[in-house]
Amino acid sequence: MTLLKDVSGGQGVGTAWRQFDGTLPAQAGKFYHKIDSSNLTMPDKGFFYEAGWSLVMAFFSTGRLAVVDGRGKLYYNAQEDKTSFSGVVITLEEEDGNAAPGKHILEGNF
Repeated sequence: MTLLKDVSGGQGVGTAWRQFDGTLPAQAGKFYHKIDSSNLTMPDKGFFYEAGWSLVMAFFSTGRLAVVDGRGKLYYNAQEDKTSFSGVVITLEEEDGNAAPGKHILEGNF
């Protein structure tokens, strides 16, 4: 678990969890990731919050945060172990099709 801190000058906070279960008998394993955040402002029309992981120069998205009344939640899982990605970032994205990370809002490291 790690705490997410606001790096945008706002009041957002959050917690991120990650776990890889490599002991599942029928599979190679499963990676789980959860984010719970609060005090997020509702994004303007055409914008959304997205969660991602980073490792030095690599970045991948784990999806959009569902934000209701300032609380953002995300649940993600994958078949491969992604615990080598140590940074968690919540970004504010524009609905423009650009896959590059947008403005950093919350950040944390495991």
